[in-house]
Amino acid sequence: MEGLQVLTLADVVSEADIFVTTTGNKDIIMVSDMKKMKNNAIVCNIGHFDNEIDMHGLETYPGVKRITIKPQTDRWVFPETNSG
Repeated sequence: MEGLQVLTLADVVSEADIFVTTTGNKDIIMVSDMKKMKNNAIVCNIGHFDNEIDMHGLETYPGVKRITIKPQTDRWVFPETNSG
């Protein structure tokens, strides 16, 4: 990948605007990672499986708010920051 910088999620979680999982592996983006993301970060999965993003952890996080934008598109707001 000439000319492209390769980093870990931990290196960029608080800086990136868009996160796309395509690995086919389980638990790639956890709720602990999402809490560190910028307000209005976009998180999506286009991989073969739907378990790359910790949706259970997000859905059960105390005080988190789910705002449905359209089918299969939601905004999640954490209580600590009141931002999503």
